Amino acid sequence: MRDAVFSLRLVGKLHDNSNLPFGLELRYFGLLMIGQKNKKINQLHRLLPEGLVVDTAWLDAHGYRRQWREKYAAQGWLEGVVRGVYQRPTGNVEQAIAWQRVIISLQRLLNKSVHVGGRSALELRA
Repeated sequence: MRDAVFSLRLVGKLHDNSNLPFGLELRYFGLLMIGQKNKKINQLHRLLPEGLVVDTAWLDAHGYRRQWREKYAAQGWLEGVVRGVYQRPTGNVEQAIAWQRVIISLQRLLNKSVHVGGRSALELRA
């Protein structure tokens, strides 16, 4: 508990609120965390369209560390597709991810130079 009090007081000092009583410091810290959480969720909605997939490296690069990923997956903001790959849930009941979404994700979000080839490319042309 003593460490928690110290860290809360440190946060208060960093934000120039060191003269707040302990209860107010705790509430201030809680509001900071809620504001940060909402900001991160809004950022996730802006950066990751529904149904597109990203890997953990992409999420890390955008500030979503393991604890945030786990929390968002538990709350339904992210879905684990396979190990190390996540998507923002879609409203569809269909569980399968269309290969087109994977290609778009690789090209647009992960900046990978991939293209459709072979029979799939020929079927798209027709």
